[in-house]
Amino acid sequence: MSSAAKSLEEVLIKTGWTAEWESRGEAIGEERKALDIAQNMVNMGLPLETIVSATMLDPEKVKQLYKQG
Repeated sequence: MSSAAKSLEEVLIKTGWTAEWESRGEAIGEERKALDIAQNMVNMGLPLETIVSATMLDPEKVKQLYKQG
């Protein structure tokens, strides 16, 4: 790794940006997992309210899954 890249990495760590990006990445991953589970539940014919309750997803996102399927 070049010295410029190392310096940039150090700045990002000190300012908390790396932790912020890691946190955002984890949240995106968790939502994708919940959406996969919700899609399976939609495919099983479960009602919207049940899926929203189980996955804690936004009801509008779950409604989109019904439209896609």
